Amino acid sequence: MSGLFPPATTRDMSGRQTCCILDMEDYSIPDGLCPHLIKKKIKTAMLDSGYRGKVEVWVCVAENTWSDELRDKFESCGICVCHTSQGDKEDQRLTMILVELLFWAWNAGTSNVLILSKHHEEMEQYPRFSRFRKALESKGYCVVSAKPETLINQSIIEEEQSGKLRGYF
Repeated sequence: MSGLFPPATTRDMSGRQTCCILDMEDYSIPDGLCPHLIKKKIKTAMLDSGYRGKVEVWVCVAENTWSDELRDKFESCGICVCHTSQGDKEDQRLTMILVELLFWAWNAGTSNVLILSKHHEEMEQYPRFSRFRKALESKGYCVVSAKPETLINQSIIEEEQSGKLRGYF
């Protein structure tokens, strides 16, 4: 994660909330990873950058692609599961994600937004995303997009076992 967010240099910055959206379209969580480790890894990455504020994690999944058991597993770890309509065109799905983020940002105040998506390059080229990013950044928000593997990979298990993950819920 180092390098995705600028280091928090002031007390105001360090207290910022962060919303992380994990786009599950075309992405599978590596075997053996529990939802609580995913949240803990994201929180640790924010702590390592100097951010101590609340971290919310949302996963966006196509409707009817997850079992109730899997959804419950994520929600019990404090991860919000958002459904998009199955078969949505890419631009419709991205628009739905941006609308969800806009509502969150409106209520959260100046904060960080992290979007993890396999389609992050396409998202960066998407005109609505560019306008969304510019609007938030002009209000002092920090918006970052990256591939999920940047944070969520097999190394999380090793980091947990060695005590490197310090995130908390």
